[in-house]
Amino acid sequence: RTKARSSLATALAKSGLGTVGVTVANFLRSRPSRTLQSKTSYRLVSQFPEWTDTLYEQCMGEYDLIARRDRTALELRYPADVPDLQRGIVRSHAREIGWFTVVERIHNKPQHFGDLKVGLVADFLAPPEHVDKVVSAATDQLRQAGCDLIICNASHHHAATALRQLGYFQGPSNFPLLVSPKLGKMIGPLAETLGSSHLVRADGDSIGAMLPAQQNSLGRAA
Repeated sequence: RTKARSSLATALAKSGLGTVGVTVANFLRSRPSRTLQSKTSYRLVSQFPEWTDTLYEQCMGEYDLIARRDRTALELRYPADVPDLQRGIVRSHAREIGWFTVVERIHNKPQHFGDLKVGLVADFLAPPEHVDKVVSAATDQLRQAGCDLIICNASHHHAATALRQLGYFQGPSNFPLLVSPKLGKMIGPLAETLGSSHLVRADGDSIGAMLPAQQNSLGRAA
């Protein structure tokens, strides 16, 4: 946003020092292996399978706060014709454990990220003990898509731990969580509830708000 920072970023990029610095930082912060764990795999799908209803019912009892994520809601939230939106099913030890949605190119303001290809882990769902595998699969898909920078907004402490282990850097969020007085009484203090709740970027912004400016909320040319 300033001429000095812009000049420094350009120098780091052209000299290669920026790449070296990020590589070293990721190595120091992440696990020895940042690939998918053995016996864990994922596949991309055009529709969410029926078992996502069962998964949602299971997870309702494992998170203090969670938005509706049954199959009907997911098909409305993530239409199949949206460009750059991918839906993935994750398997571990030969059984389905969760799903993810990623946006392989989000709306990018040049003053924030220049001409980087920015990807977003928009949503995911799994029991808390499998969140790390699902987040890893979503991250792998965005790496395969050639994203230069990957962003994920997630509240649950298992997700935060998994992201740090994958090499993500933690920063302040500019997405406030506003709850009604009635809901506030039901869930208690946010400082105590947020870490055991499942809230992600897609709980606030619609997919249309994340897409490049030339696409509307349905992903078609505006």
